[in-house]
This record gives sequence, C-alpha cells and structure tokens, in this order.
Amino acid sequence: MNFTALKNTICEIIPEGYEPYSDFRKDEEISSIIASNSILKRMTPSILLTEFGNKCIIELKNRLKEIWTGNSQNKRKDMTDLIYRFFDAFDKSGTNTKKYKGIFDPMSDTEFTK
Repeated sequence: MNFTALKNTICEIIPEGYEPYSDFRKDEEISSIIASNSILKRMTPSILLTEFGNKCIIELKNRLKEIWTGNSQNKRKDMTDLIYRFFDAFDKSGTNTKKYKGIFDPMSDTEFTK
C-alpha cells in the first residue's frame, strides 16, 4: 500500500490549556477526527472547526443512545427528528437531511430497530 499521497501540513498548534472541551460533558475529550480532505476536497478548514464539528457528531451519537435506552414512547420519531434537526443546522443545503430521510423513512420499525 502506498501512503505517499497522504500528506498534511500543520497550520495550527493549540496551546496547552486551550484544548477543545464540552461544557455539557466536561470529562469527555474530543478525540475523533474525520479527515478534512474527505469532506471538503481541496479546502483545508481550521483544526478547531474540524474538532468542534466532530464533537457535535459525537454528542449526536450520545444523545441518540440516551433516547434509545431511555423511556421515550416513540424512540424512532425522537431519534429521526433529532438527526434531521442536527443535519438541518449543520448543513444548510439540506443534502445530508435528504440522504438520511431517504435511508430512514422507507424502513419498517423492525428494520429501524435492527
């Protein structure tokens, strides 16, 4: 396997004490990063923007888990509504919301549960 094309440039160094964190879950570190070039092709966003975007995705996952394991009477609706609201806020073009509606809306409740 050839990794010569996987090149990155360090453009920002975050000083100690300024690391990203969440007020909601202070003990949870932001440690998951989606490679920026897989999302934006040739654009290189700020590492802070990438980190905070990934923290939002992690928090979405945590909230979905809370709904799934909680006492909600309509888990599927609560979960899909949250996913759609999240992507409506995250992606103003609506492309991601349409994608997930295309996946979840045709599913039966049994398929969704699986």
